[in-house]
Amino acid sequence: MPSGSLCSGHRVRSFPEDAGPEAGLYRKGQGMLRGIIAALALGLALPAVAESDTAKDIKDSAANATDDAKDALHTDSGTAKTKRHAKKAVRNAKKSARHTKNDAKKAAKDATDNK
Repeated sequence: MPSGSLCSGHRVRSFPEDAGPEAGLYRKGQGMLRGIIAALALGLALPAVAESDTAKDIKDSAANATDDAKDALHTDSGTAKTKRHAKKAVRNAKKSARHTKNDAKKAAKDATDNK
């Protein structure tokens, strides 16, 4: 039989509120503050990473030129050709939508500037 009492005075820490600073827990509100800082950093960084419509048009035109060159060579299989043509159709549709959006923005700006 061990000598001493079963309750030796050591506290069992089963709840986060009982844990001391050695447990590595944040102080109240510090985790939320870090989350807010991270969200602000992402919000400020994303516009710098976004591509302009002109850059997208140039990239799409280069991809279309590559696709046209592959079509001229006639070296690819039917499935690859179909997939490439589908991607080209999507690129062209997105390009057309971008141009329509920009034209609408310009028309709205011109309409409000003339008043």
